[in-house]
Amino acid sequence: MMGLPTEKEEDLRGIIELSKKVFSIGERQKLHPGVNVSVSTFVPKPHTPFQWESQISLEEMEERLRFLKGEVKKSRLHLKWQDPHLSYLEGVFSVGDRNLSKVLVEAHRLGCRFDGWSDQFSYPKWREAFSRVGLEMDFYTRKKRFEEPLPWSFIETGVDPGFLWGEYQRGLGGEVSPPCSGRDCQRCGVCNGDEIRVRGGDPAKVETFGRKERRGIHKKGIKQKIRLGFSKGGELRFISHLELAHLFYRASKRAELPLSYSEGFHPMPRIIFAKALPVGIESLMEVVDIELEGRMNPLEVKERLRRVLPQGIEIVEAGEVPLSSSSSLLSHRSVYWISLDHLLSREEATTRVKNALEEIELFIDQERKGRKRRVDIRPLIERMAVKVSFQDMATAKVGLGDLTAGSNPAIEEVRTPEEKNPWGIELVLRSVAEGTAKPSEVVEAILGLKGEPLSQCRIVKVE
Repeated sequence: MMGLPTEKEEDLRGIIELSKKVFSIGERQKLHPGVNVSVSTFVPKPHTPFQWESQISLEEMEERLRFLKGEVKKSRLHLKWQDPHLSYLEGVFSVGDRNLSKVLVEAHRLGCRFDGWSDQFSYPKWREAFSRVGLEMDFYTRKKRFEEPLPWSFIETGVDPGFLWGEYQRGLGGEVSPPCSGRDCQRCGVCNGDEIRVRGGDPAKVETFGRKERRGIHKKGIKQKIRLGFSKGGELRFISHLELAHLFYRASKRAELPLSYSEGFHPMPRIIFAKALPVGIESLMEVVDIELEGRMNPLEVKERLRRVLPQGIEIVEAGEVPLSSSSSLLSHRSVYWISLDHLLSREEATTRVKNALEEIELFIDQERKGRKRRVDIRPLIERMAVKVSFQDMATAKVGLGDLTAGSNPAIEEVRTPEEKNPWGIELVLRSVAEGTAKPSEVVEAILGLKGEPLSQCRIVKVE
């Protein structure tokens, strides 16, 4: 880490010297190692002794990084670093106040998106956003006085600010703070120094009662599998499948459901989705199986989750299924609705779909997990036709009773007058062993929509 308080040139040189020692150890073992040196910039954080400390300026970050790059050139080390502009912005928001909400809104208006990705980050846009709302970045990264009210001072953590200030001064002086032991209390504020003690556990008693109890439940407990049908829409259509899995796990914990866990060194909750829904697509009916320890009424499970799930996820139905039942075998086809009335004329879309379906082969280039492949999507398209859309997703009725039986859900389409209900395309895709395709890939290949027009397509999975 660079940019720490009291840092000098020999400290930076020490990073390189330590890395060279690591490299030399590998050379002596004839391993010829590749040593990566990852460097990040110090960022003061709230509720720590250095919350009053300043962050080095952007110019200093770049200067110290140039020094490290120059030293690395003289060796066989590989230097990795974070963009100083991103580190500087991180420092601003780490110790910022409520006024920065205006900056966030303005930066969004200027087009800032996915700034955690280096190719999407634009520092000039953020600088312009600060300028438009009349705020100075340097105001937040400056050194602060002890008497100065901090934006997070109203939060009670139990640690006394005076203790943190004392630790701050000791840190600047290079002094080591001893740990609390026996009667040598440092008076941080968490305990009174007389009654509460930090006790070390016996290393031989690592296994907790909870782990023993869980193992007993896995062997002897009664398990139950609840199959849930849920819809995903609104802003939550942009979360990934992994984020959706985490969302259901956290919701299940908040709902106090007795989750069943897998065996092994790293037990995982048995929450299994039938299929992974592509990012950006809404769905009227997705299926997830949740395995529980003990027995619960499926309607109670549904109600508990309903109270804690965020807006955009709604549990449609719930039912119990046998433990051996697999949701992945429910259906090998998916039905999508794609709204296109604002992007193409109805006649043009009809012609392009007709011409594509008359082809025997229709190859596209796919990229999955960093690998590119060429796939014929024509066998995957079961049906594709221009039709009148739903006016509202809620008009589609999906029954979970068929899902628990292992067949396709029933979909009832309610049509409304065309002037109130825009037209679109109904797309039915098969899932085969040879491969799959995203609806957006099919739309791009057949209708020729790319980039911004493609991102404007509203895609809804209705079955």
